[in-house]
Amino acid sequence: MPQNLINKSACTHEDYFVLQQDFNRHEIIEGDHVVTPSPTPRHQRVLKNLQFILEAHIRSRDLGTLLAAPIDVLGANLGSPAGFALHP
Repeated sequence: MPQNLINKSACTHEDYFVLQQDFNRHEIIEGDHVVTPSPTPRHQRVLKNLQFILEAHIRSRDLGTLLAAPIDVLGANLGSPAGFALHP
């Protein structure tokens, strides 16, 4: 692993693939290993409603495909989106 500015090992995407598989979300953000617990049921209900609205908008305009997170994305700085659209 490369070293970052505060002299600790920076994680790489190769490190991500050997992390334990549990019910938490593991991410490598700017070299830091970040662990986030699973979303709450309320969060999931809000996401479902938002996805329903976005899906209708995207389909009616033939804008692409809506995918719900989590999804592995390498090399992109998307933060932690609840979803995103892939353009055809």
